[in-house]
Amino acid sequence: MNASEDSPPRRSARLIARLMAGPPLTAAEAAPILGVKGVNAAREYLNALSDQPGTGVKREAFGKGHQWRFVLPHADAATAVAIAREMLATLRGTTLDQQLVAAQYALTGGKPPADDHARQFYGHGRARRLSAELHAGIVDAVVTALRDGQLLAVRYAHFGGDSEDMSLRVLTFVPHDEGLYCVAKCVGPRGGKHLGTTRVYNLARFDSASVTPHTSPYPARDEYDPEAYFEHSFGIFVPADGMKPVEVKLLFAKDWENYLRRHSYHHTQRGPNPAGDRWRVTYTLAITYDLVRFIRGHGVEITVEAPTALGDWVTSGLGASALRRFFPAT
Repeated sequence: MNASEDSPPRRSARLIARLMAGPPLTAAEAAPILGVKGVNAAREYLNALSDQPGTGVKREAFGKGHQWRFVLPHADAATAVAIAREMLATLRGTTLDQQLVAAQYALTGGKPPADDHARQFYGHGRARRLSAELHAGIVDAVVTALRDGQLLAVRYAHFGGDSEDMSLRVLTFVPHDEGLYCVAKCVGPRGGKHLGTTRVYNLARFDSASVTPHTSPYPARDEYDPEAYFEHSFGIFVPADGMKPVEVKLLFAKDWENYLRRHSYHHTQRGPNPAGDRWRVTYTLAITYDLVRFIRGHGVEITVEAPTALGDWVTSGLGASALRRFFPAT
């Protein structure tokens, strides 16, 4: 290891990377990472990190004799956003954007270019321009509540236009093609039919959002895991409680073979396999509207072989002329 790789900034970066990876770190475990001989020096460094607002490092007691260990909560999500620079395009201009950019360059030891990162990592999406002008304050409130384990008070507008006040425990911040979302549990004060349930909320429907002083512990992984939550979702839509995933068989036009062998629409994708003059691709999915919309959008290029209920939903409400877009000529 050369001198630059073992410089204080590099050692600090390795310590932060270790905190991000977990599990909680003690001063004794941090000492060799920092390159110091004494536990006290490492403890002072970790205490300074936890006392500094904005770092996200938390100090927690454990064992006997007032022992302390240090943790960076929700670090996996924060790291993913920091590394995936295209996500920052949806956050540009917010406090979170500034914090993540500063953290990224501190970790890599680099210097932020004047404006290059905005052009080198461009987040393209239909809702990319939502962020700074319209929803910067809401994004900051959501992420702050998530980071600090505080409840979020929101005024939420439902699809039909009715609004209601809710208290949410934010669980995951989700930048998506459709816009910015969060997974949250509604804990009050009324919350209507959503009280006590965990669901996906569209940040564009938050008329207001503010962090409250009330706190709530983050659930254990066996109680909530975003990977499991979205396991069988084709997009941002999550199936209703009790809806089981099914085997979905789609038939793609013949010239899709090369694309399908190189590209996956979902992690459960199997195929393509020959099916007459088309290619059969099989998925294990919940039937949701974004899946229906995807199939409809490709017209005769993609048709439904199974299940029948999905095929009926794809073609429901379509006139005879429109139906010809969804079934190849025979």
